[in-house]
Amino acid sequence: MLTANATKTEQMGRVAPETIEALSTAGVFRMPVPTRYGGRQADLGEQVRALSEIARGCGSAAWCTTIYFTGAWAVSLFPAEVADEVFATPASRVSIVSSPTGALTPHGDDYRLTGKWAFNTGIHDATWDLLGARADGRQVLVLVPKGDLTVHDDWHTSGLKGTGSCTVSVADLLVPRQRVLPFPDLRWSRPPSHPSAADDFFHYELYPLLSAYNSGPPVGLAQAAEDFFTQHVDGRGITFTRYTAQRTAAITHHQAGEVRMKILAATALRDRLVTAVAGAAKRRTAHTLTERAEARALAAYSTRLSHEAVEIVQKASGASSIRQDVPIQRIGRDSLAMSLHAALNADSALEVHGRVLLGLDPETVFL
Repeated sequence: MLTANATKTEQMGRVAPETIEALSTAGVFRMPVPTRYGGRQADLGEQVRALSEIARGCGSAAWCTTIYFTGAWAVSLFPAEVADEVFATPASRVSIVSSPTGALTPHGDDYRLTGKWAFNTGIHDATWDLLGARADGRQVLVLVPKGDLTVHDDWHTSGLKGTGSCTVSVADLLVPRQRVLPFPDLRWSRPPSHPSAADDFFHYELYPLLSAYNSGPPVGLAQAAEDFFTQHVDGRGITFTRYTAQRTAAITHHQAGEVRMKILAATALRDRLVTAVAGAAKRRTAHTLTERAEARALAAYSTRLSHEAVEIVQKASGASSIRQDVPIQRIGRDSLAMSLHAALNADSALEVHGRVLLGLDPETVFL
């Protein structure tokens, strides 16, 4: 179903309604929601594997789901009365843009919010939005009903077209005080009084958790590329060569083997990352700076390997693969888009990791 609706998703510039409905019916969006709100409160590994599997059918649907997972986790950090309001509706989905491009000013006991936020993935099918802002020199997250925002039709891209990652804006919006969450420097820990303070599930740290979530979809796209490759090697030859069946060519054997090794390596890095993040939460131990840098590098390098696997399939698929009705061209564009994301850019992540390994300052707060 995901694969069947992937083209429609891309053409619409947002995830097809049938896909949203199917994911919702299957309980996917409830995976990161606390059990006390009727959610699955699923194991982190299960969540990330689900993201990979969704991407195997539709990269845009998987990327939006990644954002909704992050948003649901972040909402559970708010006071119980706020989480009660959000999760009272089973179909609630929360988008998030943490970049502090908004301004929050006091207004009596509450606040006024003004700002503009780009790359708001999944906003079309979200019910709430978490937006980064600055208030008195601090960075905060502000929870806003999607209906209070203006969504700008400016998501015109070559990759992940179906994510609908449009810019949103708001001017002088009244925001209740309880919907504003301070943004700590490194980690969000629950106070002992919080309803979820005793639960392992809620003791992840923000940036390592984001890295774990982000590592899921790229692996799924590589698996989708491998699926395409193995399904089409019998139906085509290699033009201008003696091979009437691609399956019989030695180069095809080499390509198939290398694609599989890259996927296995990417999956191993993804799983190592998930194990580390979940383990720290279970032990209630803070990630060291080295572990934080490694988490970002694991996600980024897994993404690089995944994209390299997709590129091999693209090159092996011949000129016909650039046709818009051939899935590998969409898989390739989505994979490239993920590899260019600031959080998954391997060149940047490896530099940061290397600096930390050599005892230098990472020179970034994204850890």
